[in-house]
Amino acid sequence: AIIKCGGVLLKIEVHGKNMFYFFGAEGKAPSVVVHVHFGLAGAFAVYKEEPQVGSSIRLRLETTDGQAPHLVAHLSAMVVKHGKPESLYKPLVAKLGADPLREDADPESFVSACAAAKKPVGTVLMDQSVCAGVGNIYRTEILYEAAIHPNQPANTLTRAEVLKLWNTAVKQMQAGYKSGSIWGAKASSFCYDKKQSACGGKVKHWKMGGRPRR
Repeated sequence: AIIKCGGVLLKIEVHGKNMFYFFGAEGKAPSVVVHVHFGLAGAFAVYKEEPQVGSSIRLRLETTDGQAPHLVAHLSAMVVKHGKPESLYKPLVAKLGADPLREDADPESFVSACAAAKKPVGTVLMDQSVCAGVGNIYRTEILYEAAIHPNQPANTLTRAEVLKLWNTAVKQMQAGYKSGSIWGAKASSFCYDKKQSACGGKVKHWKMGGRPRR
């Protein structure tokens, strides 16, 4: 993708599993936004000299003003799109649920979504329109720590149980963010990918929504 906006990187925003890079003129509203979804893999690689473009590269960013040091960044990711904030960013974010890592997240939207869902809470927790950012590993660990069975219909949970689930999600994901490890300060998982959980019980495995629940 080639993007010519004649501006600078104004800000970076993360919502769930989505990253947004806003470009434009300083002191003005962004004119271009780049949406990145890494999926299970992906990374930015930054070079001082121009490298060859491999088959996995989805986006190339390059400084061209002649003043700053010349840098080239290559991005490999599952999804890379660019467009106007009004047509790309706003519609996409409007479809996402509350993100436990964001300060502006509203837990009440999560409470309302759970109250309206007849599906198992383990499925609802992975629904990005309900709770943005939770993946299969966090789903397993959050439900274990909150002591809520994945197969329980979401609308049968009490308000206190839903809030406990939300607060556990915030706690675990904040710990993962700060430590740089999905396990946070723990040496390993509570029960994910284990035969025996932290409490000593046997761990059962089954699929929920096409993804293994461990």
